[in-house]
Amino acid sequence: MIKKKLVVKNGSYTNKNGEEKTNWLVIGHEHDGEFGTYYTLDAHINLAAIPRKEGDTRVMVNAYDVEPKKSFKGDSDVPF
Repeated sequence: MIKKKLVVKNGSYTNKNGEEKTNWLVIGHEHDGEFGTYYTLDAHINLAAIPRKEGDTRVMVNAYDVEPKKSFKGDSDVPF
């Protein structure tokens, strides 16, 4: 079962109100399994390409709770 999503800061942008916001990239997940907690990383992620502080060799990864999926009620007026 997925407990958390693993994300890294991947730049920033300015929204329509002029506020600077952070771009977050999901790179994997924290799972709760039969033998304890384990982590999976997406295969296409190159951690060397993630921005980091000058001279630092580490990448900061944040873990956030997984948001429940919003249910789609559908449109009852579908003509078919």
